Amino acid sequence: MSILSSRCSVLTAALIGSTLALGSTLISKPAFAGTATNNLTVSASVVATCSVNTTSMAFGNYDKVNGSTAQSTVSLNCSSPNIPGTIALDGGGFGGSTITNNPSRALNNGGTGPTLSLIPYQIYKDAAGTAIWASGPTTTQPFTSDQQSTASFTAHSKIAANVQGTAVGNYTDTVIVTVTY
Repeated sequence: MSILSSRCSVLTAALIGSTLALGSTLISKPAFAGTATNNLTVSASVVATCSVNTTSMAFGNYDKVNGSTAQSTVSLNCSSPNIPGTIALDGGGFGGSTITNNPSRALNNGGTGPTLSLIPYQIYKDAAGTAIWASGPTTTQPFTSDQQSTASFTAHSKIAANVQGTAVGNYTDTVIVTVTY
């Protein structure tokens, strides 16, 4: 191999290396003039919400001699623990807007006029039947959701013995449960 040929090989290799280096510099990444920063604020809100579920309160067959009792569970599921509030029960379809006497709610046989028959009953916060559960300032059930964001209460109900004038049939009532928090 001659000197000239060896120099050509060196120059060719240098030229190819330079071209590759220059090409990779041109396509690798653009040059930036500077940087700027700012903060992105991230936030969330937890609002107090509660939902209420109830089980049916079924007296079954009315015992005219001894009276009848029934229970229902009122359960709350709140968005957070330690939410305070009250649970109110209205007077039902035949109890009126203010429940103050005992009993003041009534089951209806679905009749109207002379065929209307009512069975009086009451709902209590306690099994002994001493604390009426209603919607007045002293008759609502206070609550605070626990660490699992839930709260459950038993509603106790009673129909007295010897209710007069009750016709044979099925009796119902609807009581609205209102949770205020």
